[in-house]
Amino acid sequence: MSQDISQSKYDTEMINLYKQQIKNQVLRIKYSSQLKNIKFVEELECKRIVINRCTIELDKVPLNITECEIINCKLHNLQGLQQMNQLLVLLLNYDEIEDIQVLGDLQNLVQLSLDDNQISNISAIKNLLNLQYLNIGCNKLQDISPLCPLSNLTELILYENQIVDISPLKYLTNLLKLNLRRNQVSDISALSYLTNLQFLSLQETRVNDIYPLSYLHKLEELNLNSCRIVDVSALQKLKTVCWLEISKCDIVHISALKDLKAPEVDLSSNFVLDLSPVSRLINIFNIYIQNQRVPSAELILLSLKLQLIFKIRSQKRIFKQKQTQFKLQQKQFQQNGNYLKQNLLKLHSAFMKETCSLFNQLNVDESQFQ
Repeated sequence: MSQDISQSKYDTEMINLYKQQIKNQVLRIKYSSQLKNIKFVEELECKRIVINRCTIELDKVPLNITECEIINCKLHNLQGLQQMNQLLVLLLNYDEIEDIQVLGDLQNLVQLSLDDNQISNISAIKNLLNLQYLNIGCNKLQDISPLCPLSNLTELILYENQIVDISPLKYLTNLLKLNLRRNQVSDISALSYLTNLQFLSLQETRVNDIYPLSYLHKLEELNLNSCRIVDVSALQKLKTVCWLEISKCDIVHISALKDLKAPEVDLSSNFVLDLSPVSRLINIFNIYIQNQRVPSAELILLSLKLQLIFKIRSQKRIFKQKQTQFKLQQKQFQQNGNYLKQNLLKLHSAFMKETCSLFNQLNVDESQFQ
């Protein structure tokens, strides 16, 4: 009996301690010893819980939380998680998870991260229609057809899997960011449907035909490093790209890039024979062109030429900035001058009225003595 009382007292003290530690309704637990003698209860009133490197039973986690991060905890069994139906954000990274069937009941989820686990079957995810962010990178995925119904997704991370067929992605037309790095993808025709994409990584895939990318007119960042690309003509239609990486490919001719407006380009480690189109890139400020087939002397001369071009462009940009700043100051001065002029006119008008009033008063006063 006394042992039960002392245990209850200990739990109460621990709960009070956690209450003091909770800031912004977040409870952080980093060691298993913190979980050993405490019973999670609704009394903690936290909305977010972060658990790192602990052995935990999920049925002890409070059911009223809306955000849950469990990282490096070796969660072989997710039983109990399906009861947390208020969850909006769930991160289960580096947890050695294989089976995620219970996640199908968490239909309020908006963000889900399952990075670096052992997952091969994602059929349960097809029920999570509210998902906007999904990270299943570094797993064992081959079939991604369960993603088809997730039309609300805006960011999808699938790097380092075993994916060959990406045709299901054509239904995810609201995607803004897509990472397919280190997969076995070769056919990217489905990407032509994703016309809202702003970020795309196909780094270290088997892609050689990039024509479908010519439809992605909103792309801002594109990574094609270490692909099997020879023809880059499709890239000339991408007018909004700010950062382009096409290093370690099989590119020989880059004449199609001469009108590219990207300020930063990585062309290093290709087989380019003629680099002269590079000097005609009107918006370029950073470019990497080392390790090509051109003679080293030519590469040095081009590098010097580009340095000069960049310096001139930099000076022009500084001049334009100062010119704009001067015009703004001039406009502000004119506005201030107009303001002063208006105030002077008001003061003059008030002075004249007061003077007239004073003279009228003096005239009245003088008439009394006549």
